[in-house]
Amino acid sequence: MSGRISSALELKGNRIACTKCGEDLGPAENGWKSGAIMKERPMNNAGGVSYRSRDHVLLRLFFCPGCGKQLGTETAMKDDPYLEDILKAG
Repeated sequence: MSGRISSALELKGNRIACTKCGEDLGPAENGWKSGAIMKERPMNNAGGVSYRSRDHVLLRLFFCPGCGKQLGTETAMKDDPYLEDILKAG
């Protein structure tokens, strides 16, 4: 099975890869985020002064280790594990 999952990710057999450079991010059944580079930044004032939180609310950005393309984002509380995007055949 192969095909595009999102604008940044594609399924190649049972593996997930970057659509820009083809970097292998790992097996589909384990999720792709562990194969990506993750950067975190506090959400405090991320949307301007109307959005206020403490530094424990984070924006996580995931990047391809091969080409640097941004693969996805999520918000999370500090020290929480990242959310896994796992694909399962229907």
